[in-house]
Amino acid sequence: MPNLSALCLRYLMWIVALRVLHILAVQFLGLPNTLGTTVILAAAPAADTGMQALRRAGGVLDRAAWGQLALALFGTYLAMELVVIGLFAPQLFATLLTMPVLIVWGLTLAMIMLFLWIGARQEARR
Repeated sequence: MPNLSALCLRYLMWIVALRVLHILAVQFLGLPNTLGTTVILAAAPAADTGMQALRRAGGVLDRAAWGQLALALFGTYLAMELVVIGLFAPQLFATLLTMPVLIVWGLTLAMIMLFLWIGARQEARR
């Protein structure tokens, strides 16, 4: 199993960069700001992380390792979300445990797992 902290740091840098670019695109280009977009922006960097995990492991990872990696990335995403909400909109903490937010977080975890699989398949083909 490759170093999880290095992979999570790489994933964190990706989601921060993509989030900043998305905010700029929404503000200056008029792109819509939807929940689906935020889920994709959180999950897409997992493809690169999946590729890096296979490269650094030097071989095939078992399902437990992939599950551990997916949960570590999801934890990184949740920490980022909570930090951003805590810094910029603390009044939203009461709405964090509502059903729509939990559904979005569940879909984000599913998409992270999907993009990890896509990245691993892409790296395996090389």
